[in-house]
Formats: sequence, structure tokens, C-alpha cells
Amino acid sequence: NNYHGLTWEFSERTDKVDYLDITISIDNGKITFDLYEKSLNLYLYIPPLSAHPPGVLSGLVLGNCHRIYTLVSKPEDQRRHLTNFFRRLLRRGYQRSTLLPLFQRASSNAHNPRPSTITNIITEASPAFFHTQYHPDAPKSSVIQHHWKTQFASPPFERPFSEVKNLKGVKTGIKRLIIAYSRPSNLCNILSRKDMLKTSPHHLAVSLHQEVRQHGRVLERETSP
Repeated sequence: NNYHGLTWEFSERTDKVDYLDITISIDNGKITFDLYEKSLNLYLYIPPLSAHPPGVLSGLVLGNCHRIYTLVSKPEDQRRHLTNFFRRLLRRGYQRSTLLPLFQRASSNAHNPRPSTITNIITEASPAFFHTQYHPDAPKSSVIQHHWKTQFASPPFERPFSEVKNLKGVKTGIKRLIIAYSRPSNLCNILSRKDMLKTSPHHLAVSLHQEVRQHGRVLERETSP
């Protein structure tokens, strides 16, 4: 049937249906859930040599494992999806020694959930935000946090930043620093048709040269003994 450009397809009644990213089944009178994965999915996860912050990998593993533990009903199906996920990351170039602690942490979180804590955002002072573009050669976030604590938050023999008053005589109350990373432009951003139409040929060539040099330095550092 065709109605205003929409084609309606009808199928016979069944005890299984795919809806969005899950498969819903009726098994022995019980409703069970499983992940639905398209057969053409290439699972092109971010490779380990990509210039992304280290937290991206942990977020990917913990987030997808949480999705598996939450959406999949049967333990044997959970193990199957976790094994496939682990093997796909290996094929992308990750090392077992890097992945195993993350998968163990995800399993621990799933089997020993911590009670949620609600932060009182009214009484808690707003943190300070340090926004910077991520680069593999830049100082690590732990180094930045160390300097924040020793030079601003709790400087030796000096007034802490939270006690400093503004022009109205009110204390800042800021005790915490949040480092907010943004990613640099990648080749997809530079070579997209929309952006290329806005960019002069000279600027495009300079951007490509800088991008290739940056990826070359990352590859050289990762592969050096």
C-alpha cells in the first residue's frame, strides 16, 4: 500500500520483532530483550592512534558495556555481545592489556551498582572551567590539575582562590577546576564539501599540511621504541 509517498509493509504475526536497536522476543511466556545489530555494520571504532583524549576509550568501553548489561536479558547473550565487542576493539588495534581493566571495571559496575548521589547544586559553588583544544603533546590534565591545586586552590602560605573577593566584596568560593577538551578539526571537517566552498585554496592547503604533520608526529611517537 502507498499513502502520500509512504510504503506500508505488513508481515505475519510473530513472537520476535526488531525495534530501533533492540530485538524484543516472547520466550516461554516471558518478554526478553537483545541487541539488534545491522549486518552491514562495520564497527569502525576510534583507532588507538587517533589524537583523542584518553578518556574517550574508557567512555566507549564503559558506555557500551553498560548498554549491553542494561538492554540484554539473558546472561549468555550478554557474554556473546561482550566477547564480540572485545574482539572488534582488538581488530581496531587496541591491546588486551589496555582493554581488560576497562572491561573488568564495567563488569564490576554492572554487578555492584553504587547508589546514586545527588549533588546540591544550590549550595555548591560553581567550578572554574579551563577550555582547551586537545593535543597529544600538550600537558596532561593531571599536570594542569596539580598546578591548579598548588598555585590557586591551595597555595602554600597564600590565600586560597576560594577566599579571594571580587569587586563586590563577595568570595569566589571556587574550589574545583574542570578541564573541558575540544577536538581539533579532522580531515573530514577540512575536506567536507560545505567547508571547502568557504575556504580559499591556500588556506585549505595549509590546513591539510598541518593535519598531516600532526598525525605523523602521533604515529612516530606511538611506534618509536
